[in-house]
Amino acid sequence: MGLALTVTRGEEPTLVPEPAGKIGEPIPGLILRFCIDCHGADDPSGGVNLSAAGTLADVYHQGRTWNKVVRVVRDHSMPPKSAELPTDDDRRQLADWVETTLRNVDCQAEHEPGRVTVRRLNRVEYQNTIRDLLHVEIDAARDLGSDPAGNGFDNQGDTLFIPPVLMEKYVDATKRIVEAAFTQESSRQVVASRRPIADVTVADLARMELADQLPRAFRRPVEEREIDRRVGLVVAAVERGEPYEAGMKAAWESILLSPNFLFRMEKNQAPGESTQAYRITDHELAVRLSYMLWASMPDQELFDFARKGTLHQPDVLAVQVERMLRDPKSISLAQDFASQWFGFRDMRTYEMDLRRYGGFNGVREHMYDESIAFFDHLFRENAPITDILDCNYAFVNSKLASHYGLPAVEGDAIQRVLLADRRRGGVIGMGSTLVVTSYPTRTSPVIRGKWVLEQILGTPPPPPPPSVKPISRDDSVKDGLTLRQRLEKHRQVESCASCHAKMDPIGFGLENYDGVGQWRDQDNGLAVDNVGTLPDGTEVRGPEGIKDALLARKDLFVRQMVEKMLLYALGRGLDYYDECTVRETMDRLASHEYRSH
Repeated sequence: MGLALTVTRGEEPTLVPEPAGKIGEPIPGLILRFCIDCHGADDPSGGVNLSAAGTLADVYHQGRTWNKVVRVVRDHSMPPKSAELPTDDDRRQLADWVETTLRNVDCQAEHEPGRVTVRRLNRVEYQNTIRDLLHVEIDAARDLGSDPAGNGFDNQGDTLFIPPVLMEKYVDATKRIVEAAFTQESSRQVVASRRPIADVTVADLARMELADQLPRAFRRPVEEREIDRRVGLVVAAVERGEPYEAGMKAAWESILLSPNFLFRMEKNQAPGESTQAYRITDHELAVRLSYMLWASMPDQELFDFARKGTLHQPDVLAVQVERMLRDPKSISLAQDFASQWFGFRDMRTYEMDLRRYGGFNGVREHMYDESIAFFDHLFRENAPITDILDCNYAFVNSKLASHYGLPAVEGDAIQRVLLADRRRGGVIGMGSTLVVTSYPTRTSPVIRGKWVLEQILGTPPPPPPPSVKPISRDDSVKDGLTLRQRLEKHRQVESCASCHAKMDPIGFGLENYDGVGQWRDQDNGLAVDNVGTLPDGTEVRGPEGIKDALLARKDLFVRQMVEKMLLYALGRGLDYYDECTVRETMDRLASHEYRSH
């Protein structure tokens, strides 16, 4: 009989007897034999230290590291070939032991939930919130500049602080926004600048307007003192002889510069530093939902359910999520989530050598639109998330269809078309992702292979040693060697071999796509060699072979999808205590044919 791991609130994980037949004691010996020489406490390779795994509780606390161990052991990328290699049975036992250990965590017990960091609205969220609150369109990228990214996204709390220079930009932007709100006819319903009427004082009128709008701006119920403070600004302006409108402008400037507007904040309901779990309020749930699905503030319907205290009820929540995904604002999932995940967000400004790829500027915008249309369809229509890996359709217009060599379609509008083969369909056949994984002058099997490992499978290779010189960006035959031959020679360097053995075969399989995503059978007068061998011995040929290999490893992709969505939704990095949520979500996806809702 082995041991299983149980976690209770506020306590360390505990070990309890598990049923007979589970993998038991021999496995730690495999760790000592194959892993500890490189991943021990003294200068661990890649910063991965496995020597602390003396108990199952240690494995639980390092769960994210041990999940990576499973991946690299199963795909034969670890241990490196320079070390003693385990048998296939050793690999299976080691990976199964880790997975069994992590799955034996009692996910029904109450775990530390983690904390969502107080974080500033990023530029997209700020722009959308101003639009939905005041009906004013702004260019936040121009007015505020770009946001720093963390964990692959620019909505992470640990990076969204406000340095003094940014605060100055907020002050300037706020003045322009308020002026526009009081000028535009469409905004007058929101910031009505009426003069006092009979029997209604300035304070009464200001209170009526602000009591209605301040909860929307702060995205929660407000206290009387918060309203009083803004009413006082209006009264003071009128007492100075200024128009009522001037006082209301001052009140709105105060609102838009308040931390309660600029930041997303949740009240900590647990005492002190307690790790006790608690249910967030319905208003906080509404805010989490709206910024996840719309990158903007809740609408009136969400606010209404939050005020009633029923939004958290499963049946109400399910209906609201479906409604929100049908709303055009859910396109933000494609524009802000998927585009950052797969790296095509800024491809419209990506520089390519137009002497070599002269037609690129004519399709650049359409490639971006193709990717947005695909992911918008995926989320809105509840298509299986495995369509990201392979599907029988694509979104093109007449120019893109010609660029890709597809049957002609009519018009400039992006439209869904069925495909006769597997060259396109899914993210690896999109022009946008093929462009951003190329150099301006040529394709890069290394970059493309790394992108697949990092973004699709969640198994990123470590950075190259600083002493290693990169391969030339010139893909012409040099010294009698093709680019592929030069890469294979590069792989013979011992410090490069293990990583390139994973990256290069994938990149070679994508070599039929040129730097701007056009299909090619020849490169520099030679037939494209699109065959590669993965570390586990699997031979892949062309994009179809890469797709087959990815589908065979779809559990890795599903985990990557779940973790990326959690990162984006929570605005914080994931930790060991998120593992139960990750696995529960993976299981639910599998049981629903990999459809997300």
